[in-house]
Amino acid sequence: MSKPKILALYLPQFHSIKENDEWWGKGFTEWNAVKSATKISRYVDQPKKPLNGYYDLSKKEDIEFQVKLAKTYKVDGFLIYMYYSNGQVLLEKPAQILLNNSNLDIDFCFSWANHDWKKTWYECNTELLRKQEYGDTKEQIKKHFEYMLPYFKDKRYIKKDNSPVLYIYDYQDIKNFDLYVKIWDKLAKENGFNGMFYVQTLGGKCIKWNKDIFPACFDFEPTYTTFLNPYSRTIESWGRKIIKKVFRIERLLANIYDYNHICSLIIKRNEKDRGHYLGVFAEWDNTPRHKYNGIVFKNFNIQTFYECFESQYKKSLEYNKDFIIIDAWNEWGEGAFLEPDETYGYQKLEVIRKVVEKYW
Repeated sequence: MSKPKILALYLPQFHSIKENDEWWGKGFTEWNAVKSATKISRYVDQPKKPLNGYYDLSKKEDIEFQVKLAKTYKVDGFLIYMYYSNGQVLLEKPAQILLNNSNLDIDFCFSWANHDWKKTWYECNTELLRKQEYGDTKEQIKKHFEYMLPYFKDKRYIKKDNSPVLYIYDYQDIKNFDLYVKIWDKLAKENGFNGMFYVQTLGGKCIKWNKDIFPACFDFEPTYTTFLNPYSRTIESWGRKIIKKVFRIERLLANIYDYNHICSLIIKRNEKDRGHYLGVFAEWDNTPRHKYNGIVFKNFNIQTFYECFESQYKKSLEYNKDFIIIDAWNEWGEGAFLEPDETYGYQKLEVIRKVVEKYW
């Protein structure tokens, strides 16, 4: 029996970049949405306020604080969103700082967040800000690998049997993904690895594991469970959706789930395959981004989070799984974060530490 690595999804959106300046205004970061959030419903506890202040991920000392915090509470690594579009990268600064400072002692790997950037991330329109594009030629695909290679060579980058681990958000959007796999595997071997180790993200568009391509997958929670169970919304939520549609009431929150119920569904599932990595989510309320079109999980509580994480951790130990994925370390705009806030303090992180110390 081996100990599963606890990875937390990591959003690098907390520093200013020229693209966000152009799209949203000078100095825009995720904190703008977080700070401007309001209590638009009795199910919403907003705005969320970080207990240790609003940080800047272009500063090494702020990342260093996160690393120390994660390690103290038994979070083994960060699963960092990588925004790469055919040679163009966004929000790469935090990963660069991590790479350039070997004293930041935490494991990490990438999740290629290969989606379009639209204003729907923060507003209710479909204006396209940046189209996700892919390489058509060997050289373009090789260029993407060369961007990742310095990270792969870092001893902190997570490997599986000497193969760099790479999570893919939406492989179905990559029409020539088989070519990517062929080229990247070859390049990995030429650079001293045993190939690449790809992990499929389950949730949203794709909830079925494609074992022909991916040796592993993971449950991206809570999206995976809500898509597996399309009628898992609360009865009140269905009523609100009907009222909102019939009477065209825009300022009505209709997408409501019960945290206890969704966690009970997660706990009941028993994925025995070693390559099927389990997920957990710590709270969820994305109304800071989407306002009345947001999704809220009511009745979040530390006890249920503890029970859900303990169940997923025990199953991961029993079936010898390599990883367990938490959504998320710092998705403040979605209300999904482990970092301490003024409401729960360090209690979510304490859950992680208590469970790990109980079983390991």
